[in-house]
Amino acid sequence: MPESPLLFTPGPLTTQLETRRAMLNDWGSREPAFIAMTAELRRRLLEVAGGRSSHVAIPLQGSGTFIVEAAIGTLVRPSDALLVLANGAYGERMIEIAKRLGRRVEALRWPENQAADPGRVERALADNPAITHVALVHCETTSGLINPLAEVAAVVAQQRRAFIVDAMSSFGALPLDLRATPITALLASSNKCLEGVPGIAFALIEKNAIELAKGVAPSLSLDLYDQWRGFESNGQWRFTPPVQVVAALLEALRDLEAEGGPAARLQRYRKNFRTLTEGMRRLGFRVFLDEGIQAPIIVTFVTPEDPRFCFDDLYAGLAARGFIIYPGKLTQAQSFRIGCIGALHAEDFDRLVAAVADVMADLGPAAAARVDTVRHVSCREDRSPRVSGSTAAASPSPSAIILAAGVGRRLGHAVPKVLLEFGGKSLLERHLTALHANNVRNVAVTVGHRPDLIRAELRRLGALDRVALIENPRYREGSVVSLAVQRARLAAGQPVLLMDGDVLYDGRMLARLLQAAPENVLLFDQAIEPGDEPVKICLHGEVIVDFDKVPERAHDRHGESVGFFRFSAGMATALAERATAYVEGGRAGAEYEAAIRDLILAHPDRFGYEDISDLPWTEIDFQADVVRARQEILPRLQEMVYA
Repeated sequence: MPESPLLFTPGPLTTQLETRRAMLNDWGSREPAFIAMTAELRRRLLEVAGGRSSHVAIPLQGSGTFIVEAAIGTLVRPSDALLVLANGAYGERMIEIAKRLGRRVEALRWPENQAADPGRVERALADNPAITHVALVHCETTSGLINPLAEVAAVVAQQRRAFIVDAMSSFGALPLDLRATPITALLASSNKCLEGVPGIAFALIEKNAIELAKGVAPSLSLDLYDQWRGFESNGQWRFTPPVQVVAALLEALRDLEAEGGPAARLQRYRKNFRTLTEGMRRLGFRVFLDEGIQAPIIVTFVTPEDPRFCFDDLYAGLAARGFIIYPGKLTQAQSFRIGCIGALHAEDFDRLVAAVADVMADLGPAAAARVDTVRHVSCREDRSPRVSGSTAAASPSPSAIILAAGVGRRLGHAVPKVLLEFGGKSLLERHLTALHANNVRNVAVTVGHRPDLIRAELRRLGALDRVALIENPRYREGSVVSLAVQRARLAAGQPVLLMDGDVLYDGRMLARLLQAAPENVLLFDQAIEPGDEPVKICLHGEVIVDFDKVPERAHDRHGESVGFFRFSAGMATALAERATAYVEGGRAGAEYEAAIRDLILAHPDRFGYEDISDLPWTEIDFQADVVRARQEILPRLQEMVYA
């Protein structure tokens, strides 16, 4: 039988042989031996966090997401209000769960490389007495970021609110003491720092909180009150338990105790972390997070800018050598992740780093392709565009967001419009080529309709590891939702290019957009079709005074918006907040231009335009646009020599 690979992942992960052997027996779920195992499991879970006198342990079949949904559904009543502190995918998942359950939910957000701010939490709670519960991810598996749990818990307790903590990636290693830290519900699963196998999650809930939760849950199987009463009445699971997974987790908890408890396990993980990060830095890789907020649980590395680097190749090369790593989950940077947890030791990480060096040498990008190299677009011509507003200082290379979630119902196409081909190239390929030519490498695409086809196209282009796909499950609503799901990238503290995906255009437009003087830039075409379909940029003198399909403000002249924008870091953050306010305020049917219009009207001195009337382009909404693109725009593009 071939040897199993080593899993350098955030879970599932490499387990001890004894843990796997524990699953070789069979048990009846109602026999005394298994009931005793369940009782020991519940006791040991409480002991790990010092909660035997104050909390109850409620295990549940399923993954960590199951227990998060169960806890929110059981503890947050329909009349309550939940505040989620989010700086990664798992905080965002809590928000989505609460919405699906019909619970009132608000969010405080930070970029993925920034910890939650207890002071901001305190102000939010003081300003909104309607909030009854606060939820936080302790260690955000998206990035490896650790949030200030004790400080936030103190604020929540001082404000007399309930506190729900997702401790999936911290329970069993990072310090967690329910005797010292006021937490209403602590949620975790079997397959991370406890080093069990997947299949069980659990909640440690304050006794008084669970006692008051009868009849709250909208679900039968995810009702933690009923689950708790079942354990208390006869020691049994309400529904068929994963008996072998229970046995494995119980063995893993015994192994944790034998190792010396969470403190000793954390010491091992820290050694793993140091071995990994020091070795990867020697190879030229950069850690995404600052050291002060990085947990020794999982490390996110920024993808090298060398165009020859391909994560799929690195993954395949390492897998062939017996090492499994994970792709990235960030929205604001291309990345990959390597876990420091599981039944692994420093010497395993020495071997991993050596394998990375071997694979990189085989692939050719070479370790010298430093990932912290920053490239800027150079101005190739001295131009004076007609703009309003002050000249912006040189800024970091922006990230790019391509909106491509729509159905394209007016075309009747089964495929997303971004996959329409012109001259043998999809619009998506043309976007990526133009962005790459302008040194914009940090790209995210909002997807909704048929994301599998977009993923397949990226795989064909060899770009799947370099382009983040952010799903919009509500893609049939207004396009402002597609903008709102990109809020983490918009609020990441760097300039942003925003681009409609359904445009065939001259690539020089992007160079002009990047080089234009104003702080925030719209592309303007003087030639505009009549009617209400085009989005209009309306000018009074050289100042943008309106931005809409049907303008309301008086203006001297107007042109058509191409659907490409450049926002400063500050304005991108404001746009994220505005788009989110539209969605959460019941205006999800709006188009994204409405959020931009609000910012223009509020800050007209901070916006300008770049006239690209001399360059060919067309937005593709109707079949006539497809014909024009093929018969008029494409021949003009094919005649041009690109710089």
